[in-house]
Amino acid sequence: NRIKYLDSKYEAADYLADFITMRMYTDEGTFKITPYIDQYLKIRYGSADVKVRGKAGEETTVPCPAGLVFNDTETIIYGANGISEIGDLSTKYPGTVDVSKGLKLAALKVGDSAPDYQNTHLTTLTLGNNKLLRSIDVSNCPNLVGNLNVEGCTALREFKATGSGLKGITFVD
Repeated sequence: NRIKYLDSKYEAADYLADFITMRMYTDEGTFKITPYIDQYLKIRYGSADVKVRGKAGEETTVPCPAGLVFNDTETIIYGANGISEIGDLSTKYPGTVDVSKGLKLAALKVGDSAPDYQNTHLTTLTLGNNKLLRSIDVSNCPNLVGNLNVEGCTALREFKATGSGLKGITFVD
């Protein structure tokens, strides 16, 4: 993992091509990320970058730049393949989320089942072959409609979608 660590430090090789992306609609931009391997965690908030060092298995706080106002702000988390947790995204009220390159993610919480929670911004959720993903929560995201394919998430054990607009979910056979 030394090479991947150095790639994250110096933003070399494919580090910048390996990312999770979302569009956020809230001023709560601080992330609590747990890396799968030692690496630098870089997040681009619109045009502002923040980079901190993370240690494998330890939750790392990546602060949001001061004074940044979110309104359909593209947010990119680099080094996606070396991340196991990206924290609670429901507080960020994302509009689109693409975690297809986050192959080591263990959980994805985009919605919340609390009765007073509702994210009307979420319209698109893109998953890939996230073979370690054990749980997904898209509760109370009514504009997430259509069908969601989770066939590539072979370790999936928990899926919460109460209050979402999903019509169907394709699970692995």
